[in-house]
Amino acid sequence: MERGSFRKLTGIRVYLKNGDKIKAEHIKPKKRVTKYREYADKIVKDVMKESLDLSVFDIQAPIFNTGSGTQIRINGFGRINNTLVN
Repeated sequence: MERGSFRKLTGIRVYLKNGDKIKAEHIKPKKRVTKYREYADKIVKDVMKESLDLSVFDIQAPIFNTGSGTQIRINGFGRINNTLVN
């Protein structure tokens, strides 16, 4: 046993010899030990929460300027090609 443990036991014996009683408030609750499975489940849940972020697809498609000279020429060539094929 560690030396600190003997001091604690001695302190408890003296406390009881003086006529006092040990109460629930005197005992510290044990720290909750996380099991590996609980830890792994938490990590997986956090990763999945981030990976399912589909907000990338909510972006509005860019609107091209159809009034520019280049776009008017491209549309004109398309019309010419359609009339020649028909």
